[in-house]
Order: sequence, then structure tokens, then C-alpha cells
Amino acid sequence: MLRSCRTFGAAWGSACKQKALSLNAQHFVQVLSKQEGGEAKHLFLAKRNFFLESAKIIIPHPAKVKKGGEDAAFCGTKYLAVADGVGGWDTAGVDAGLYSREILERVQQALREHATRSRFTPSPLEILKQAYNKTQAIGSSTVCLVFLDEYARTARCANLGDSGFILYRSKDDEVVARSEPQCHDFNFPLQLGTGSSDLPEHADAYEVPVKCGDFLLLATDGVWDNLYEEDCCAVLRQAQSVQEAAENVARMAFEMSLDPKRKSPFAEKERASSTGGRQLAASSSSTPGSSHMGGGTGGKPDDIAVVVAKVRDPWQMPRSSVPPSVAKALGLDGEREAVEAIRLQRQEERRERRRRKKKEGSVNAGEEEKEKDAENI
Repeated sequence: MLRSCRTFGAAWGSACKQKALSLNAQHFVQVLSKQEGGEAKHLFLAKRNFFLESAKIIIPHPAKVKKGGEDAAFCGTKYLAVADGVGGWDTAGVDAGLYSREILERVQQALREHATRSRFTPSPLEILKQAYNKTQAIGSSTVCLVFLDEYARTARCANLGDSGFILYRSKDDEVVARSEPQCHDFNFPLQLGTGSSDLPEHADAYEVPVKCGDFLLLATDGVWDNLYEEDCCAVLRQAQSVQEAAENVARMAFEMSLDPKRKSPFAEKERASSTGGRQLAASSSSTPGSSHMGGGTGGKPDDIAVVVAKVRDPWQMPRSSVPPSVAKALGLDGEREAVEAIRLQRQEERRERRRRKKKEGSVNAGEEEKEKDAENI
């Protein structure tokens, strides 16, 4: 044991020289050093960082194509967001898309500023507060933010209004977490912006564990009003990539929104609202003159914003498939070089031990075969 520890230390020092070792590399070496040690392997797997492979799609309302619609979205390896500009501002000659786009730009700005102070994942609610306080555009918007905490292996979320997210676990074929829409009344969501009494503090906050292979789907109400949760899961289940999944969810929602006979979530909510005797509130996102009037059936034409992200483990992927920013942040190349150096060092030690035993005549055929097998590990 003492000899193996000395060998380990020498090899590690030779490979890394003056470079500091990250926690991930240390755990990876533990696995190599104790290939039959389940405890060491478990420790390694529990400390590796995840990242998000993501894609976004925005399809504007048919009547808003020229101005690009009023939804906004961004995605990356760690941070995801969608925002839905409230279309009722059209009657005042205001493009609500300016507000939704600016507040997400402010979110990204706040994230960049946070990165200069800390490597840890910030609170989505705190970031939303900072963005809200700096947004100057006229208008209002719903917002959904999802941040990956790669150390805790959780998704941290803040959702205000009727945009939202689901966390789909493909391994178990089930939705393990979802946001709940926030509405003052039917088709009248909570919203941030000009003249609204709603504040970032009113957002629902979530923190849910994630596993490698999980899907995060964020979308504005152009999706949730036209597709059921199972419709979205069916797309995620079959998609070969996050880009394909985002495109298919958005395309399906768009097609269903134009179907006047479709049974849709929005039609069901409209029928329930009418049955309850409540007055329909001003539409949150439909264009004046084109609001849903299906009498309890049909889709709802609207802007559509979709973000799909898959939780990935960089150590289970070819190096060429890992985004450069992720590899750099995790020190992936340096760690793999160190690990490979240790593997080669141990391989050379086995060969030397086998040559010495052969010379002494103290090795049999079975032991020699085991030694050769060990070199290939």
C-alpha cells in the first residue's frame, strides 16, 4: 500500500508539474487506482460537473412576423430563459417585444457580472430582481429562468406568469418537476413591467435534482396553450438532438394553434372560465382582433418560444463533442492528460514487474495472462 501511494504521488507530480489539481481529476484518479472499489467510484461520480446541451426556437404570431414577434429566449451550457411580451400593449402602440428582449438582455448582463465575482450558480430570483430594476423599455412580460447548479446537480428556477418549464427524465419516461402557471384571472398572467403591481418577489422558486440524460423544456404560453404535457414528452422521447426537439415542439405548437377544431389546453381553460361565470380578462399575448373565439374548441394563435436542454456529463462524451467553454471551465484537457499519464505509468510498472518475475522464474502462465489483461485497463 505504501509503495502504491508513493508511485501514485510520483506519477501525479510528473504529469501535473506545477498545475493545481481540480477535485474532478482527483476523483478520476481514485477510480483508476481502485478499479474494484465501488466507494471510490461512487465518490467520483458524485462530484463530476454536468452541463447543458441546449437549443432555442422562436416562431412569431402570423400577424407579427415583420417585427419578429414579442417572445424572447436565450440558452447556453448553464443558463436558460424565455419571456413573453404582453400583446395587449399593441392597443397603445407599444411593442411589448422590446420589454421581453431587454429584460432577458439584462438577465444575461447580471449573469456576466456575477461570473466576475463567483464561480457558483446565482439565485435566479436575485438575477431577475437585478434585471427588472435595470429594464427601461415600456411594456410588460412574463419570465421563466432555469439555471443549472453543476456542483449541487440541481436546476434552480424562477417563474413569473404563464410561461414555464418541465423536467422530463427520459430514463424513467416521466415528468419529475414542472412549474405552475401564475394568473390573476383567465388569460391574465402575472407580469413584470410598466404599470404592473407584480414584482420579481412574486415569482415561484424551484430547486430540483437533475440526472444525466434529463431534458429541460422551457416555453412561453404559445406552447402550453396549444400542447398538452404528453405531447411535449412524446417529442422529447423521439428526438435525436436538442435542436430537433426544440424545432418539433415549436412546429407542433404552431400547427395546433391554427387548428380551429383542435381540443387544446387553452380551449379547456376558456370553457372552464366561461362555465364559472367569470369575465374573460384582457389577453396576455394575443393580437387585438385575433383573440381565441373558438367557443371552447380550437388552438390559440400566438408567439411561440421554446428552449430545450439536455443534461450532459462531459466525461461520458467524446472530447470533440464537449463545448470548448465547458472543457476550459472544467479543466477537462488537463485532467485527462494527468489521468492518461498515470495510466501509462502504472502500465510500465506492471511490465517491469512481469520482466523481473520472468527473470527470477517465479511467474506462471496464469499470472502472466492476468498481468497482460491489467495492462489493457
